[in-house]
Amino acid sequence: MPRASVLLPVYNTAAFVLAAINSILAQTYSDFELIIIDDGSTDGSAFLISQIADFRVIKIFHSTNQGLVATLNEGLNKATGEYIVRMDSDDISTPDRLAIQISFMDQNPLIDVCGAAFTSGGAMKVNPASHEEIKTWLLFHCCICHPATIIRNSMIRRLGIQYDRDYPHAEDYELWNRLAFQVQMANIPINLLYYR
Repeated sequence: MPRASVLLPVYNTAAFVLAAINSILAQTYSDFELIIIDDGSTDGSAFLISQIADFRVIKIFHSTNQGLVATLNEGLNKATGEYIVRMDSDDISTPDRLAIQISFMDQNPLIDVCGAAFTSGGAMKVNPASHEEIKTWLLFHCCICHPATIIRNSMIRRLGIQYDRDYPHAEDYELWNRLAFQVQMANIPINLLYYR
């Protein structure tokens, strides 16, 4: 069983998907599985994914588009790692992302959800670090960057967590608000993702 399961949903991002995938395959930390779920892409993304030959990659192809929430929940159910790492198909993870986040989670066993700083449009965005700050900020806006998160799989199983289909464009914000009263969260103030 790998330490981490990287969950990467894909839908029509042929221009960026290989860079996103390669940023995970090039991680300095190597004990992971990469679950790529192509959700019925029509732009050639599925073909690009089909050409990848790496034993850590699990490839799933949908014949028709099921939507992001359904795809994410499928990924949660398939993940076998101790940690679930989110990644989007048009972003780039820094080479040390997994090493930093897994080390942080190992050293902070009470934290179940951990985000990170990220760079967007050339500017680094640092979100509040402590659980109490995050919980307060969540009243006003999403302060955990979804594709920069690492989540403890044991918490997902223990609480029966799934993304809510009633929030198709804010599935992460709804989940963080739901979890804020059940688990501890954190953000690492280090840039670990280039967000497109």
